[in-house]
Amino acid sequence: MPPFETGAALGGKFCNTAGPIEQVRYGCSLGALASVIAISGAIPITHCGPGCATKQFHAPPGLNAYQSGEFQVPSTNLGNREVIFGGADRLGARLTGAFLRQVAGFAGLEPRQTEAFIAAEEKEYYLYLRDFAAFYAGCTSQYQLPSHLVVVSESAYNLAVTRFMVDQLGLVPGRQVITENPPQEFRDAIRAQYRDIAGGVSAEVAFAEDGHLIHRLIRETDFIGQLLIVFGSTWEGKLSRELHAPLVEIGYPATDEVVLSRSYIGYRGALALIERTYTTIV
Repeated sequence: MPPFETGAALGGKFCNTAGPIEQVRYGCSLGALASVIAISGAIPITHCGPGCATKQFHAPPGLNAYQSGEFQVPSTNLGNREVIFGGADRLGARLTGAFLRQVAGFAGLEPRQTEAFIAAEEKEYYLYLRDFAAFYAGCTSQYQLPSHLVVVSESAYNLAVTRFMVDQLGLVPGRQVITENPPQEFRDAIRAQYRDIAGGVSAEVAFAEDGHLIHRLIRETDFIGQLLIVFGSTWEGKLSRELHAPLVEIGYPATDEVVLSRSYIGYRGALALIERTYTTIV
């Protein structure tokens, strides 16, 4: 590598090294999160990519004489685009809260009661999500966790599942197929809902009722190099096996599920969907 000046030669100032560095012997400034963890009751939130947070997560306990212990490090899950343009749209249960505020406003309910309910529900939701993050970070090397999703269902559920999985869990929409037959005059409005689903991420949506056509649309999609998960019905069982993808049944028919009172609606429904999804995967 080209030579470079040391900090001492520059009067204590550091300069960038030209080219890659082999056998790196230091961490980046995100290592400061270890100092935050040392504060009782404090949790660092990294505004960066998950890979950066993961590297610093493992550096002190695993690569530095096993100092410190295990801890949870929430990340805003930034990519290159968000680093440039900002990532406020990715923070964390916005849709349920927004829905509840709309309903409360329409019904003329007391805003303070509505906000108190939302705050209590979000506190519980993110408590469970924090614990899930520990599982997620620990299992990425043990299991092949999916990165892309295929959703085959009617429009309302399709949009809700796609938006949740992209916004809350960072998956990438691979192919979305709407299985009912909405009138032509409403289809452009439905397609518009799939644009900028979360932080600028958009999804391509198709309309098809016939199972053969639905599966052909999915088979014709280039998924090379992508780890998939399929949300659909029992009819997608064979297809998901062909794609080497786990299947989560969210629509009719669902013959491999026994459901008594489970729902995927609201805060508790979101947790139920996460549980069902990753139980299917692991």
